[in-house]
Amino acid sequence: MAQIDNLDETVGTAELLRWTVARSAEAVTVTLDGELDLANHAAFGELLAKLTSTKPESVVVDLEQLSFLDSSGIRCLLAATRDAAAGGITLVVRRPRPAVRRVMEVCGVDELLLGASEASPR
Repeated sequence: MAQIDNLDETVGTAELLRWTVARSAEAVTVTLDGELDLANHAAFGELLAKLTSTKPESVVVDLEQLSFLDSSGIRCLLAATRDAAAGGITLVVRRPRPAVRRVMEVCGVDELLLGASEASPR
């Protein structure tokens, strides 16, 4: 299980998933590398909850290096998006690889997670 008690840490890991956290004045960006799935979605969800509890204007989840996403990972991202919105925070997912984007499309959540401007036309 990942160690996320100290939010000053900028790198974390959990079962085939590595993340880095970068902060700016207006956003927190979490860059993922590896696989977001059943084995690690809870640890990543916990990280997102802790990050949003600090009330940034927005949280960006960068998926450019994510090679695999399953339904557990999608549920994690959807829950984080919903919880962030309830707290007045925008959570956006950006730059998925084609295989990861395809999973989002098949599940019908690409527009919700990526926004209308980045989702594939239907």
